[in-house]
Amino acid sequence: MKKMGMFLFYILLLFVLCLGAYFLGSQKKQQVQTSVFVSLKWLHQAQFAGLYVAKEKRYYQSEGIDTQFIPYDENADQIGMLESGKVAFAIMNPVELLKAIDNGFKGKAIAVIYETSPYSIVSLKSNTIATPADFVGKTLGIKGNNTEAAVLYDTLLDEFNVDKTKVNFYSPGFETSVVEDLLSKKVDVIDAYRTDQVYLFEQQGVAYNLMSPELFGFQSYGDVLVTTNVMMEKNPSLVTRFVRSTLEGWKWALDNQAQTVDITMTYITNKQYQDKVYQQFILSQSEPLIRSVKNKPIGPMNYLIWRKMSDALRRSGVIKKDFDARTAYTTEFLP
Repeated sequence: MKKMGMFLFYILLLFVLCLGAYFLGSQKKQQVQTSVFVSLKWLHQAQFAGLYVAKEKRYYQSEGIDTQFIPYDENADQIGMLESGKVAFAIMNPVELLKAIDNGFKGKAIAVIYETSPYSIVSLKSNTIATPADFVGKTLGIKGNNTEAAVLYDTLLDEFNVDKTKVNFYSPGFETSVVEDLLSKKVDVIDAYRTDQVYLFEQQGVAYNLMSPELFGFQSYGDVLVTTNVMMEKNPSLVTRFVRSTLEGWKWALDNQAQTVDITMTYITNKQYQDKVYQQFILSQSEPLIRSVKNKPIGPMNYLIWRKMSDALRRSGVIKKDFDARTAYTTEFLP
């Protein structure tokens, strides 16, 4: 009986050791991470808070992804980095994506972060410019000569039947702020991010009017998550996992904004964004543009909006070819 007891003991011990080795090996396997680089369309700040949360809360890691973020560089080419494989994903402006597709880029938007673009038109309150009909005889500012602002003005002028020969255009550089551009009278109105740049008006006590384009017939997306067709074809699992964890990060970020700002501050290196109150402002102003209703899913895209954006770019001459807007995005990787 004693020998039998010892035999059973050793069998049980062997079983426990094998079981432990199995779980240890399984754990090591789960810890293998795929390195993924993501190109951001601007400097580190709360506009990308959901990505920072997904990394710091280990949403990416739990999906087997080691994520690194590459902030904006004036010499960087997001499309070139995607095509070369330097980055796997990019946070992009949908206008730039549509332009790239028109020029032959083989890629798509796989999720939208900002379901309403933060781009707006701002003017001094004293100028009493309330609608695009008031643009007649005015100088319209296109900050940094950006394409989205040019298309936005073009669409609004068409919508209100304003003769384009009766307005002037001026493109201030980034060496001055939008507040300075308006106060100096260089422009009467100027494009600005309502989530970001209007903070400068409030900080300086400058009264302003904000014109939201969607109220005047121009509905467009803001930041979209983009990858290449090659990535989607060769590694659909990685795309699905990255999208899922990114959107989880954004949901947590919007539900826990105070903690999210603390996380965001650890990523910021540029002095202009090292104001915690500023980051709180950006995040709070972003929420209704990312999800218009609490608990509404983040990420889904609508054909009609993509079609309207591509039609506006076509009318403005920004894109030259007619193409099906469905080729610009896919919803197959959304949760």
